[in-house]
Amino acid sequence: MTVFNLVRIGLAKASCTSIYRSPKFETAWRLLNEDELQEYHSNLVQRLREVPHGPYTALVNIVGQKMADQLAKTGQVVRRSLTTVHEDEPSPKRRRLQ
Repeated sequence: MTVFNLVRIGLAKASCTSIYRSPKFETAWRLLNEDELQEYHSNLVQRLREVPHGPYTALVNIVGQKMADQLAKTGQVVRRSLTTVHEDEPSPKRRRLQ
């Protein structure tokens, strides 16, 4: 697992673009703190419990809509016809750059 992928799935936050070249811990990126990890976990569990579309929404937030759609096409999750963004949550992109 690379730093870039940790940021991509939301377990770390980037602070500058050097994560693409030479990422330095605590300079270019940082792991989520304990409170942020707890919130990430709570949101993930909440989405997974929202049957039938919650697992799809969780996947969209973690790996993106394209991959979630591919998993839905193979019947592994039920696709949500219109993906909604919860107003109390930042977008995955914004969340990664905070």
